[in-house]
Amino acid sequence: MNQKILLIHTDGYDIDITTFDDSAAAQQAMQNAYNNLKPSELAPEWADLSYCDNDSAKLYCNGEDVHIWKLHKVSL
Repeated sequence: MNQKILLIHTDGYDIDITTFDDSAAAQQAMQNAYNNLKPSELAPEWADLSYCDNDSAKLYCNGEDVHIWKLHKVSL
């Protein structure tokens, strides 16, 4: 049975999905996307609500934009 990992991302307007064969690569891609979008100065109230863990992430960009990521495994 073949397994794929989907990296699902939304900014509240669009949804994009990237497919990976390796869960470590998918986690690294999610972490990179989170870090690239994270403002250099994140207000404390938004920093408390933002996180990036092994299978999901949420980023509140100072209350203006919210990005959500989720890793989802599918069997083919």
